[in-house]
Amino acid sequence: MFYLNILLKILFLDSSSDNSDKIRVKRKKQKLKKRKQGWTHEEIELIQNEFRSNIFSKTYPTGKSMKEFLLKHKINKTVPILRSKLQHLLKLKK
Repeated sequence: MFYLNILLKILFLDSSSDNSDKIRVKRKKQKLKKRKQGWTHEEIELIQNEFRSNIFSKTYPTGKSMKEFLLKHKINKTVPILRSKLQHLLKLKK
């Protein structure tokens, strides 16, 4: 008897359902994984030539000069990324 009631309910739900009774489920948006871009040899040479005096004096250039450098040479990196590269070059200089 119990199974008969369940079966009748299922049949009733299937026969009476139409498109308006369906529930839409939102799916989570998947983030695209960004791949780290390495520095090319040309970019490293440009950095070393542009900021040579800063590397030898072991000081960091201003953010404005770094931003101008990135725009001038059309390098698709941010100022903090360039600053970390300069930090690496300063460590190599020691």
